Amino acid sequence: MAPTRRSRHESVGVWFERDLPDASYRYVSLFNSCAEPLVSEHFSRLESIQRAEKNINKLRDDLPHNDHRERQSAIDEELFDLVSGFEALKIDKAKGERP
Repeated sequence: MAPTRRSRHESVGVWFERDLPDASYRYVSLFNSCAEPLVSEHFSRLESIQRAEKNINKLRDDLPHNDHRERQSAIDEELFDLVSGFEALKIDKAKGERP
């Protein structure tokens, strides 16, 4: 009978083989307990960033409309001032008065 070559894993001993699944479970459990809060935090940050980006896009889209409204309101105010001034002069002229 020829001697069989033992693998490195077999030379460690039977106790290692028996405890390996339990040790793997502990390692995975420890890794999960450390990784889960990080994943949760990063997911929350990602959601927050996505909401902020959505709000920025909405504000960016509304900005030209707001500028247009402000500019139009300023133009309307100037026109109303001119028209009311012209009407006041017209009334004064009809009465024969000079301002």
